[in-house]
Amino acid sequence: MNVIRSILAPVLTAAIIVPLLSGGLAAAETRHELPSRVKRVLDAYQMDSGSYSVWVQDVDVDSPLLAVNADVARNPASTIKLLTTFLALEDLGPAYTWRTEVYLDGQLKDGRLDGDLYLKGYGDPFLVTERVWLLLRGLRQRGLRDIDGDLVIDNSFFVVAPEDSGAFDGQPYRVYNVTPQAFLINFRAVNFIFRPDPDEQSVQIIADPAPANLEIRNQLQIRERLSRREAVERAAAIRLRPILMTTVSMIVAMVPLLTASGPGAVSRFHIGLTIASGLGIGTLFTLFVVPAVYLLMAREHGKMEKASVATAAG
Repeated sequence: MNVIRSILAPVLTAAIIVPLLSGGLAAAETRHELPSRVKRVLDAYQMDSGSYSVWVQDVDVDSPLLAVNADVARNPASTIKLLTTFLALEDLGPAYTWRTEVYLDGQLKDGRLDGDLYLKGYGDPFLVTERVWLLLRGLRQRGLRDIDGDLVIDNSFFVVAPEDSGAFDGQPYRVYNVTPQAFLINFRAVNFIFRPDPDEQSVQIIADPAPANLEIRNQLQIRERLSRREAVERAAAIRLRPILMTTVSMIVAMVPLLTASGPGAVSRFHIGLTIASGLGIGTLFTLFVVPAVYLLMAREHGKMEKASVATAAG
């Protein structure tokens, strides 16, 4: 549906409405085929003629100028907002103003409220963070600085029966599935901001606004999409020094066993030789064999990323 709207919106305006109206087409005459210019665009997107419906009508006449597949039932999608907007204008009027009322349950003295602060909502759909700031500023301008009580939200103006917000499409946390509320802040949505920190190889997650019952378990890390060879070379440069320092220090510690004399010298020599040899072989495996196995078995992350970027760009 979004693709159809994005294609039809500019083209229909220029290719249908203007030519039909300026061409002096009789009001009673209705076309049932798309203009060739529009048809070519839809054909280029390989859209079947039975997959869309088009209706163009002058508001001052009774019959449409263009009607294509007008009797085919369609999913209205976001165009259903036209109906709800029409009903709102009919019942509420174009000058209707949404209210959010504030009540003080106590005495206000020297900027301090000795009691509770009540906020009563009446369904304002645009009570976003910026408007809450303005509300708080208004309260401060009226002398309220501190509250020795509770903040009470009155959400009772709408009588909404409990319902499953995910019943529509199984996505209960989507913004479009939010149920109506008399006191609704920020569309009952949380905006997550991700800020990478290359120095710490981490990603900071910020929730705006941050609900009190929200716990973020952040396990994100920055990972560069290196090729296998690039990853091995970088890891080798980082690991070489600590591995060699550890190996050399341990082998040096075996020198007294290797050079011992007197009773038990042979057994100590063999112990020292075994440990030193094991350290040397382990070091060779760590520096050469493990990277070689990684080159053979690891996935090529760099190529995967390039492929995904190319697909997204296409």
